[in-house]
Amino acid sequence: MKFTLPGQRHVEQLAQEAIAERLGHPADDAVISVTADPDQAEAVILHVNSGGNALACTALFNRIGYQHVALPAEPGQYGVRLRVLTGPTTPLQPHGEETAA
Repeated sequence: MKFTLPGQRHVEQLAQEAIAERLGHPADDAVISVTADPDQAEAVILHVNSGGNALACTALFNRIGYQHVALPAEPGQYGVRLRVLTGPTTPLQPHGEETAA
């Protein structure tokens, strides 16, 4: 996976840890992708392969204080996408909404 933001690698590592804890073993294929967020520069998009794995990730994000919001499914795709913010900044916006300047 190619990372363009420092937070991308960190979010992937956290997601892998949360999923491994949930399953009781590592699952390298559970994280589909972690990409820069085209709608909110300070955030990344985490795409995992199941709702259960998404819940494991959000539980960990909640414990460590990372903001996150679920994004709508994309046609033809499976899994769950989450917008994740790892530092203090403007609140996360749902898909397609812009922050007021």
